[in-house]
Amino acid sequence: MFKGVFNTPLEYLDYLFYRNKEIPHLFAIVTWGCSGSTWLAKVLNSHNEIFCLHCYNQHLSYVVNNSYLNGISYLKSIAVTATGYKLAGDVHGINREELPLIREFFGEKFRDAVLVRDPLSRLKSMIFCLEKLKGGFSDYSYITNIIKTVFFVNDVVPIHFKL
Repeated sequence: MFKGVFNTPLEYLDYLFYRNKEIPHLFAIVTWGCSGSTWLAKVLNSHNEIFCLHCYNQHLSYVVNNSYLNGISYLKSIAVTATGYKLAGDVHGINREELPLIREFFGEKFRDAVLVRDPLSRLKSMIFCLEKLKGGFSDYSYITNIIKTVFFVNDVVPIHFKL
């Protein structure tokens, strides 16, 4: 497919990226599971000038040799896909350890943020999600036992731990 002009798909991606004069500003939002990332991506996508993916790098890895694109290549692919948008990026698809290199590469065209959530609310959401997936890949019963050891006031504030 790339013979004669490009040796690899990444060379073709670079070609598309560097020839494009309308690259949008880029962003990455680092999250941990069950922190509200799906909701945030939907809210961002509801704006007509924002193109936002949600952990697409993970889905892409299943198709491309079970490996993730590095953060710079991943954001280049988003930029090429989002031509015509003012802002484009991903929620939950960039490894936080890559952020310094990404900032250096894209400079003022890139911004990042971290989405966090109260740990106990996050844990409850995780249990809810895992219960929906019954028969999933792993046994998460230990999480339910952790939750059972905590008493809550108004369903939020822990007031006592059983030891």
